[in-house]
Amino acid sequence: MDANTLTQLLRQDREKAFRQLYPLCFPGIAKMLQRMGGTYEDARDIFHDSLIVLFEKAVADTLPDVANPKAYLTGIARHLWLRKKEQQQPLLPLENAEHIIPVPSDFYNPGRAVLRTVRFLTLAGKKCMELLEAFYYAQTPLAEISRQFGYANTRSATVQKFKCLEKIREQVKSKNIQYENLVEEIHA
Repeated sequence: MDANTLTQLLRQDREKAFRQLYPLCFPGIAKMLQRMGGTYEDARDIFHDSLIVLFEKAVADTLPDVANPKAYLTGIARHLWLRKKEQQQPLLPLENAEHIIPVPSDFYNPGRAVLRTVRFLTLAGKKCMELLEAFYYAQTPLAEISRQFGYANTRSATVQKFKCLEKIREQVKSKNIQYENLVEEIHA
């Protein structure tokens, strides 16, 4: 059966077309779905849905020129089956992910560079560490930081933040550590 004959038959006598397609296509589709984890009932449902798609395309005159209607119907069935399987897959909540997906023991291990960076922050002083944490980690606005830390205005908070960063830069320079190496170690 060629595409034109199939299209005409689907438009004129749908029942006859279905009777011809069933023995021609269903066994192959059933075997394909069985290999893909489906049951006989799944194969029947998917095959019927494929026939409906084929019929709708023929009626809407959107059925492409198909050299092999059996292959075309099998492709529709495969697509419908994959879509059905995708929709049936349960979503895994992130809270449960680490109980199911193994997490390497060294995953949470802060590297040497991170520990070194924390040491530099500590050497800059408690107030500097708290200020930088508020600005960079908590993303607190400078106006709020100036109020929290008792600075006269936002400009004073900005200057103090700059001074804290300079303290850390000087310590890194005094230890003869290249900034690029430190950043590479942190992101490695």
